[in-house]
Amino acid sequence: MGTKQINTAGPDLINENIIFFKKCEEGHYQKVERIMVRDKKTNKLKLESEIISEESYSLVTSDDYDHEIIFQDHAGNDCSMRFKIIE
Repeated sequence: MGTKQINTAGPDLINENIIFFKKCEEGHYQKVERIMVRDKKTNKLKLESEIISEESYSLVTSDDYDHEIIFQDHAGNDCSMRFKIIE
């Protein structure tokens, strides 16, 4: 049986913003933001731009932070990494 969905011709593009922190040689971190464009029909991914911040960040454990990354470990527990701008 057929469906009543109609696919449009041409690509179906969506933007994906990816933010991560890269460790530098000095032991500090730099924030990297990548803007990607994905075609939902073909699943092809294209890098539009990459922005590397000039600021240096350090890992902190206090509640005074500028960016926080939350992820899950292998057991499913939420973990976080907190970064503070070095002035």
